[in-house]
Amino acid sequence: MAVLNDFPALNLPHAKLRLTVKEGREMVWDIIRKRWVRLTPEEWVRQHWIHALCDHAAYPASLMQVECKVPFNGLDKRFDVVMRNRDLSIFFLLECKAPEVPLTRDTLLQASVYARVLQPQHIFLSNGLQHYLYAVEKGQLRLLEGIPGYRL
Repeated sequence: MAVLNDFPALNLPHAKLRLTVKEGREMVWDIIRKRWVRLTPEEWVRQHWIHALCDHAAYPASLMQVECKVPFNGLDKRFDVVMRNRDLSIFFLLECKAPEVPLTRDTLLQASVYARVLQPQHIFLSNGLQHYLYAVEKGQLRLLEGIPGYRL
């Protein structure tokens, strides 16, 4: 079984993660991608968010995407998590960082690159310890105090 002592407690609800070790590497079962992925500090944060959204905030896993490519200026970028509305427009874009990585203006700029292409209603930034949640309104960001509810 994977050793979790290497990963810090996060400022997110407890997640019941399925963990294993394969070829000497800690792995976590991703309920969205439906496969084992390497457990890195950033993945630790991403998986906690996925479980918090699905298990505690009733966001439908069927409309969530993880680490998909986004073409931007001839390059393929990868976003962390996207939640879609029923009409497949983007409800939110979540950019995750490892707990030791501070959330800076550069983090917001990175998410903004994806937002230009995806046109989300919300942008979330998190390193698992700090979270910044924004509503995107007429091209401007408004800081939110909590996770917006998802309407089916």
